[in-house]
Amino acid sequence: MKRQNGMALITVLSVLAVVSVITTSLLAWQHTAMQQTTLRLQTSQSMDYLQAMEDWAEAVLLRDLSKGAVDSLDESWALNLAPVEVDRGLITGHLEDLQGRFNLNNLLVKGKYQAEEGQRLQRLMKLIGVDGHTALEVTNAVRDWMDADQSENFPGGAEDYYYLNLSPPYRTADRPFISATELLLVKGVTEELWRKLNPHITALPGYRPVNVNTASKAVLQSLADDMDEKLAEDILDYRMDTPFPGVSKFIQFRRDYHGNMPSLPTLDKASISVASQFFLLSGSVDIDAQHMHGRVLIYRDKKNASVIQRSFKTNL
Repeated sequence: MKRQNGMALITVLSVLAVVSVITTSLLAWQHTAMQQTTLRLQTSQSMDYLQAMEDWAEAVLLRDLSKGAVDSLDESWALNLAPVEVDRGLITGHLEDLQGRFNLNNLLVKGKYQAEEGQRLQRLMKLIGVDGHTALEVTNAVRDWMDADQSENFPGGAEDYYYLNLSPPYRTADRPFISATELLLVKGVTEELWRKLNPHITALPGYRPVNVNTASKAVLQSLADDMDEKLAEDILDYRMDTPFPGVSKFIQFRRDYHGNMPSLPTLDKASISVASQFFLLSGSVDIDAQHMHGRVLIYRDKKNASVIQRSFKTNL
């Protein structure tokens, strides 16, 4: 009898243990499922808010276009979106003119290397602290990354032979840059160089002139050898109150600064502009502990504004 009672007790305890394990597992599963559901709902909500921000950006850019062809930093699109409070969160965002940056794809036009654009990239790197020889080598490596052949440009160039010997190996793109982040794959481009260069570069399709009404001081200085720091600062001060209405006015401003010096190098009018077509929308949505950041490339022509590229990143 005692043995039977003992066996019964063991059986009951075993059943209770199994039930306890199952209950704990079910509670853990339920908690995980609730967290996943909450996360999905927050992600969906964040995406909706970012979509609304895209609609806002497109509307602002089209409204600006109706006011004139000139784009400058005193216009409504250039103002940061005031933080908007939403249910359990906050939305922030701003628009930036990407044609105020140096376009990496300007280096090659229809497969032909643009020497003056190469000089501009080198000047830009020197302005952020890169020595002249390294600037030349990186420029040649960027050129090789884009061109269709396998001939290395000296000094510093690199084609498949160099990259296939890396770990992990990869090939040159042999095409225009899709994203400026590709530059990190190019020979000679360190994390430090990328970090310093990133605010001044972009990767837009085709050849795109620099908008002198929105370009940074460094990009302005990179336009030509005579564009010293004082001239760039004078341009920044001037356009703050009076944006350049046309390219000719900018060129005359430069000439006046140099006293109409007859030997002043010619600045190609096609390489500069006072209007833009490509803009970057950077938006963030914070809901509870979730942070979602979006980067959206918007193209605006004479009639429409539309998204041509977008990327999102979520942090918890």
